[in-house]
Amino acid sequence: GIVEAAPDGIVMMDPRGMVSQWNAAAESILDYPNGEAIGKNLHQLMAPDRYRKAHLAALPEFARTGRGMAVGQAVELAALRKDGREIAVDLSLSSVRLNGEWHAIGIIRDATARKQAEAELASSRARYALAADGCNDGIWDWDIRGDSHYRSARWKEMIGFQDEEFPNNAAAFEERIHPEDKIGRASCRE
Repeated sequence: GIVEAAPDGIVMMDPRGMVSQWNAAAESILDYPNGEAIGKNLHQLMAPDRYRKAHLAALPEFARTGRGMAVGQAVELAALRKDGREIAVDLSLSSVRLNGEWHAIGIIRDATARKQAEAELASSRARYALAADGCNDGIWDWDIRGDSHYRSARWKEMIGFQDEEFPNNAAAFEERIHPEDKIGRASCRE
């Protein structure tokens, strides 16, 4: 019941590489009904061609020891849906010994929305930098903790620091301001 209720795909592979467990979330993420997935070769079912050679090479060692490069790791990789479309997934992989044989248990989360949000954020940052670098004002951006995220070219020119010399946060920058220049002014962190 716990496996079926999990919001993440839970897939188990036997020592021969065949699917032995495939929950409802895995069905939803990869679009293979349980009945089509159970008993099929896991990597033939959901791994893009570029991963299959490595899997075949690693399977004998996994079957013997329960270890592999991704076992005990959380990794991001591509998976194939039933329609052949690749999607980004986050995979946490573990091994378990059952009846004297090693089985792999993978927890799969569709990372498509996260990857799209990351791409949109990177695009937004690039547009922000383009606009900020094009203006004649000096712009320095930091987060609520005071960690520096962006310094415009004009700001660096006005201050006279190179990137490697620039204080990494607002507090370090404020320490470099002459005390007379701080009189009656708000803190950089306010």
